[in-house]
Amino acid sequence: MLRILIVDDSISAQLKIKTILSNYGQCDQAYNGKEAVDHFQLSLKNNSVYDLIIMDIVMPEMDGLTAVKKIKEIQDKEEIAEEDRTKIIMLTSKKDSENMMKAHYELGISVYVTKPFEEKTLIESLGNLDLIENPIDEFEQ
Repeated sequence: MLRILIVDDSISAQLKIKTILSNYGQCDQAYNGKEAVDHFQLSLKNNSVYDLIIMDIVMPEMDGLTAVKKIKEIQDKEEIAEEDRTKIIMLTSKKDSENMMKAHYELGISVYVTKPFEEKTLIESLGNLDLIENPIDEFEQ
């Protein structure tokens, strides 16, 4: 089972994502980037690091891009090997190329899903990150 952190300031978005992903693992929730960084640090301390973080961009207190940068800095400081690092999916209503480019080129985010999204898109993203096998099979039945 995966350990998943869902970070979004919208409770309805959190619940939708949790409903979809709870079949694949344990889902924790945070309401902003600061809470996400705190959750991540606690998971490291408890030796139960998240396999996946679903991160919104626009949130109060600390936005998602800043939070991802801080999480990556923590992983660098802890010298976590690249293959063992937490995978991150940016999930946001921001469809502009500036945010997509920043997420991809500056932060190394390879999966960027825009809202509104379909369950299939989110599940396919797990497959693209090699977190689950054959995600398409579930939707072809």
